Amino acid sequence: MSAELLMIALDGADARTIAALADAGELPEIAKLIRQGKFSYLRNAEEMSDDSAWASFCFGTPLSEHQRYHFEHRSLSGNCQMAFRGESGSDAFWSKLSGLGHRVAVIDIPKCPTPVALNGIHIADWLVHGKYHHRPVSFPASLAEETVNRFGPTPVSRCDYYQDEMASGEARSFAEHLKATISQKLECGLHHLGGGVWDLFLIGFKEAHCAGHGLWHLHDTRHPQFTTPDYDPLVDVYATLDDAVGKLARAAGPAANIMIFSTFDMVPNGSLWHMSDQIEAGLNRHLGRLFATTRTKAADLLARLTGRAGRIFCEVVPANDNLFALHVQTPDGLCRDAISTQAERLLQELQDGATGAAAFTSVRRLSWQQYDKPGYRMPHLVAQCAPGRFPETLVSKTMGEISAEAGVMRTGNHVAGGGLIAVGQAAIDHGADVHSLVELGSVAERVLAALKAR
Repeated sequence: MSAELLMIALDGADARTIAALADAGELPEIAKLIRQGKFSYLRNAEEMSDDSAWASFCFGTPLSEHQRYHFEHRSLSGNCQMAFRGESGSDAFWSKLSGLGHRVAVIDIPKCPTPVALNGIHIADWLVHGKYHHRPVSFPASLAEETVNRFGPTPVSRCDYYQDEMASGEARSFAEHLKATISQKLECGLHHLGGGVWDLFLIGFKEAHCAGHGLWHLHDTRHPQFTTPDYDPLVDVYATLDDAVGKLARAAGPAANIMIFSTFDMVPNGSLWHMSDQIEAGLNRHLGRLFATTRTKAADLLARLTGRAGRIFCEVVPANDNLFALHVQTPDGLCRDAISTQAERLLQELQDGATGAAAFTSVRRLSWQQYDKPGYRMPHLVAQCAPGRFPETLVSKTMGEISAEAGVMRTGNHVAGGGLIAVGQAAIDHGADVHSLVELGSVAERVLAALKAR
């Protein structure tokens, strides 16, 4: 059969790597589509995690509006809950398209709203990176079980925050594991693509994301742990994705408009998770001194004498492991802007004790004040950890020395970036100036409107 618009999500595929491999002839299907259409880089600079990026894509709104900065939100009581559970009233763009009469198929877009009734089908949390449900879910409800029975169950995930660096043999096994799940997804996609006429056919592949986290040290020559491998397992995974893209593009039909996109880029991982508590404590001690009054000095002294914590100005909130996110509180009626300014300065001052390099490559202040989600601690400051570093000692002329033992963590992590390949006149016309995931849903709507108007 056919699709008017085929959208393929290559979750976590580094756009610079895609472009380089396509130019080198190692991704022939993608290279052919680039020649037929237009390739552009995305920025997605606002995103704080892949959860945030996918929310921006699904809802077509920026982080400041959808407010899913991480898969967990910390409540004012200190407890955490899954962020998507507070999004029950939010509609994904494909639901809106379905409401306009378009026939849609959505297969394994990660971290999306729970499937609802559609003019079409929706399978979620089958073969994705990071699940919101314990098992696959779908519309119609029976489709999830049918998918597992026909195309195979979800294999045990081999992706984790804390994982040992893979040697060549283990990396080859991991690549084969990812190639097998690509085959599962491709078989499912071709089955549904060939089973009807679709206005929008949207399918996601997780494997570049998993490969980036686990195999980046065997691909990126700038990685501190890079050693020339006997073969590049990440390129092997990308090549298998390339073959899947080509088969789906052909199955969609010669008249199909096509949009292939990635969500962010990859760099060597770097983290300060292991010393979050110490950094938070150091910030609060110094901010307490900066904003002290006679009354608050007495209160803080009493708190220390009785073993209680003093005033809290900053609190670490959940974020991706290469980010350091702070919620800024305003004790004693103090101005959040003044506290944020001082906290930002203190973070910028931190240096790696071993190298003297800055601990963070950037410290950004987010204007959440007008958007604060009731009942949750939202981040006001977000610092990007230096890639490739897991310092065990930080030094600061103001806060002194901070030390903590680093754990063994995944070797690659995501940063702002991504790419878009648009093929077909309508996709090129409406996708030419796209810069972020936020825009892709509205682009799909305009592409379908243009095709219907022919």
